[in-house]
Parts: sequence; C-alpha cells; structure tokens
Amino acid sequence: MKIVIRAGGSGTRLWPISRQKKPKHFLPLLGSRSLMEEKVDELRPLLNRWNDLYISVSRPFVPLVRKLVPRLPEKNIIAEPCGRNTGPAIALETAIIEAAARGQDDPVIASLTVDDVFSEAGRFRDSLRAAEKFLQHHPLWIVAIASSVKKPDPGLSYIERGRTMARYGGQAFSRSLRWIEKPSGGLLTRLFKNPNVYAHTGLYVWKASTILSLFEKHEPNVYALSRRIQQYYGRAAFTRKLEQYFTAMPSLSIEEAVARKAKNIAVAAGDFGWSDTGKWYLVKDLISEGKNNVTRGRVVTVGTEDSLIYSPRGKVAGIVGVKGLIVVDTGDALLVCPKERSGDVKTLVDRLKEYKLNRYL
Repeated sequence: MKIVIRAGGSGTRLWPISRQKKPKHFLPLLGSRSLMEEKVDELRPLLNRWNDLYISVSRPFVPLVRKLVPRLPEKNIIAEPCGRNTGPAIALETAIIEAAARGQDDPVIASLTVDDVFSEAGRFRDSLRAAEKFLQHHPLWIVAIASSVKKPDPGLSYIERGRTMARYGGQAFSRSLRWIEKPSGGLLTRLFKNPNVYAHTGLYVWKASTILSLFEKHEPNVYALSRRIQQYYGRAAFTRKLEQYFTAMPSLSIEEAVARKAKNIAVAAGDFGWSDTGKWYLVKDLISEGKNNVTRGRVVTVGTEDSLIYSPRGKVAGIVGVKGLIVVDTGDALLVCPKERSGDVKTLVDRLKEYKLNRYL
C-alpha cells in the first residue's frame, strides 16, 4: 500500500499562528514536534519501506519537508505549484504514483491528511490494513474512513452507512447510504443519535485505476490534465509541465469532484478517537488534558474558564472574567473570539485579504 500525506493547505482557520509562510502542519501545535513529524511517525508501522510514503505539499515548502522527513526519497515529495483543493491534488498524486509503478501493478493508495489526530492510532492503522484487503476483493470500490465523535459538531460532514458488505480483521465495510454536509439544529441532533451515522473524515483508500477512472467519468478535464502531467514524470520538463497543466485545473474538493458522485462507496467506520486540528476550539480540546484553561507564555487569569490563551515572549496577558474565549497573540497580530465562533477565523483572514493586509497573512 502507498500512503499519501496531503499537506497542501494553508491552515487559515488557525491564524495568526498558522501563516502562509509557515502553515500549521510545520508547527509544534500539539506538543514539541510538528504535525508533519507526528503524522509520519503515526504511519511508519504501515510502511514496508520509505518509498511507500508520499507527501503532497505546496512547492515553497519542499525544503522544509526534506528537513523534517530526511529519510523520504526526494522523488516522493509531490510539489503542488498552486492551491487547487483536494480534487486536483488527489488526481495528481494518483497519476504520479501510478507512473512510478511503471505499469507493474495497480497500487492501493491511502490518501490521508497531515492535520488529523487519532487518539486510537493503532485502531486507525488496523482499519487501513483492512481496507487494503477489502480492495483486493472489491477493486472497483473506494473506501471512506468514518469515525464516531464525542459530541455533535455542525462544522463536520457526516456519512450514513447501510448493511455490512464484508469484514476484514475485525473492520466492517458497509455501503454508503448518504452524505450529510454540515447539518445543524434538530437534524444534527438526530444524526448524532443514529448509530449508523459517523463523521466523514475526508480520508480515503482506493486502487489507483479506480479513482482515476472516476475522474475520467466525472471530471474529464482534471483527468486529461493529470494524464498529461503523468507523461512527463521522470523527464527534464516535468516541473514546467506540472505547473502548466496543474494551474489549468479548477479548484474542487474530492467530494465535489468524485466521492459524492460515485456509486461504489464503502464506509469503514469505527471509534478511532478522531479529530482534526482545523479550528482553535479543536486545538484547545486536544491539548487541554482535563485542564480548565490552556495557556502558553506568561498568562495570568482571574475568574476565567474554558479558554485558550497564547501570549508571546516578552509580554504578559491578563484575562479576567471570561468563559470560552480564544486569545492568540503572536506579537504582530492578535485574535480574540468566542470559542464557538473559531470556525469563522477563515472569514476573518478573507477580510484581511480584502483590506490588503497581506503582511499579516
């Protein structure tokens, strides 16, 4: 099995810590090491050799990937010339992996993200191994990884599973019945109580030929451009052609492009202790370790509850009488918002762009 760590995003929802020049995946967000290093270590038990691992990243960060993951072969770093969302990124990574196989086999690919966290990492790895076995017997299917969550979250998408099709290594594989995009209110409550509804993680396992054929069917332009890039793999003109053809692709999520249109979706659901790190309130929950407040730097609080406060070196933050607040001070930028509104930080970043405050992005 080939494993891809997708790390092409800019992490705008974690502004002002995450910036264009150094997105969140290269930062020690949850501990002493970067998300990238933590993710590589999490997946190492699945690798027979380093050549089985690929990392997809924006071109300017290729040197940083080399530094953080020195054992990764240079050819296994997929340098995206621009941001085109997960659809084109996955078409590109699949075309490159298929080209590297040189027609010797039809590789199974686990397409994962750098910023997902699994408290039950061993259970998650077992599900990926089981998905590989499932695809050996059901090669025309794609596997969507889904996870239970502790509480209903309107910022997530959900997937409902039907009857069990097969079981490998204790992992059940069920036909997908429907996708539910970011529900709210009573619908969210009902879904959370439904034992067959799980959070959609955005992680997939598939055969290279299957996902490419789905692109050919549903997004023929993306398919054709990825095939053109593939023709130049290993040749001197590859970088130039990659930029030419990849920038011509539309910006599409993998769900828009393929997943929600495909008929053969198998759900591999479980309690993986899954969370992403896409919003500040999620970061707070991940690193709180039962503490009421999460603080970094010099922080003094009075009557403050359930808050995350970051203060930069050389400054002290005094917080009085607040509850559920996010305060992140980086010295040149300050974010203050209620914890439940931390998903709106992306909108704030868009506003900064409108005001042409690019030096703070």
